[in-house]
Amino acid sequence: MKRILLCMLMSLMGIVARGQNVYDSKAAEMMNMQDWFALRTFVDENGDSLTHFIRLCGTALVDTYFNNPQAAAKDWNSLLGQYDNVLDPNAKFGYNYLLMSAYEDIGDYEKGIDVCDGLLQAEGLDSSMSEHIRSIRDRMAGLAQFPGMRIVLSGPEASAQLIGEDDLSCEMAWNGCLLPTLFDTGAQVSVLTQEVADRIGVKYVSADPLQATKNDLSLLCAVVDSLSIEGMVIYNMPVYVLKNRLDEVIEPHLDDPDIASDVEAIRETVEQKMERAVIGIPVMKRFAKIGFDMERRTVTFSMDVPDEKAEGSDFCLINNNLYLKYRLNGLDMVSYVDTGMGGKGDLILYNSYYQQHEKALSSRLSNDTTVQRMLLPGRLLELECFAIGPLRMEIGVTNYDLTGVEVLAGAEGEMSQIDPYSLSKGFMGFPALKQMKRVTFDFARMRCLCE
Repeated sequence: MKRILLCMLMSLMGIVARGQNVYDSKAAEMMNMQDWFALRTFVDENGDSLTHFIRLCGTALVDTYFNNPQAAAKDWNSLLGQYDNVLDPNAKFGYNYLLMSAYEDIGDYEKGIDVCDGLLQAEGLDSSMSEHIRSIRDRMAGLAQFPGMRIVLSGPEASAQLIGEDDLSCEMAWNGCLLPTLFDTGAQVSVLTQEVADRIGVKYVSADPLQATKNDLSLLCAVVDSLSIEGMVIYNMPVYVLKNRLDEVIEPHLDDPDIASDVEAIRETVEQKMERAVIGIPVMKRFAKIGFDMERRTVTFSMDVPDEKAEGSDFCLINNNLYLKYRLNGLDMVSYVDTGMGGKGDLILYNSYYQQHEKALSSRLSNDTTVQRMLLPGRLLELECFAIGPLRMEIGVTNYDLTGVEVLAGAEGEMSQIDPYSLSKGFMGFPALKQMKRVTFDFARMRCLCE
């Protein structure tokens, strides 16, 4: 998908070169640099000064990555309908892929399937991408058999008590069965283990495993009739069922002596994670906002969009990966945010970013490096890091002092296993959010508010 996106955006330069407008060139540069935060502001302020194609493309990308799939579907349709004869094959494929994703987001599966069929006819489609598109098609064909997902609140909002000390989780009723449930901004899908799924009685939409994440997992798409807490019910919620057993998750790593020596602790961690149901970004972003109160230990769901101006910092969603814009020691920063990931450090920075801004950031605490383990679904990732001194993080008007900051010392490509789009300069897990009193993800306005 990243390759498609880059090819698609690079093709803009040829079209802009034939234009006259300096605003067009600026917008196209932001698209090619994948600076979605700047593009969002620029299109809002200068949209009327852009030529029709650039305005349509820029607006469609902003709608796609800032959680407005209805508008994104409309804009991609308009762009493809009006400029189909001047687009090169890579751009056409990329725009159609994003149109397909928008249709799936809004639950218009029949139209999404039609777009899938068109993508599968593209010339030069490699086998892995063809398999990926067919997997999406099969998933939508299965989901089309059921009514679309809907959220019902008995009042303006609903709340539940958080139960996890080292994660954001609460108890929710899945088909009437209470399950500890993790809110994971790093999850591209919602997940149940097969043992739990069979116990609560899900409806499978496909008999064949589907490609759903960047990890090597065997997953089946299914539908949960209802997911509820007091005052809120989600009906017909898509979910993925993990077929891998506990031993299948751990065994591939036992040839590593360091892991083998600590296998019992790792097994315990994996067991704890697999006991929890997971709500991923595709469900979370359907709410206007979700707020986590660390002091009162509550999570609150709301479908209300206030009229007042949204405070906080921008975030965007790239293929259901959450990227937050903030400031670090006064420097602009974008981090990949994964509330389902624990660890000892508040923040991990990429070495290239640290080297570029070393004078403005804190110095190394020692020349020693340590190995940090991140437990991903289906694999255990080991990262070589070194520690640096305290940093000041600013999210909107709120400041936090971070002490457990580390820099990824190993190959930069290691991080691509959890941050596939390389848009960020770092990685933020649950420990950073744990320092905040309250954090709210405002999905209606794509702003993160912290106290």
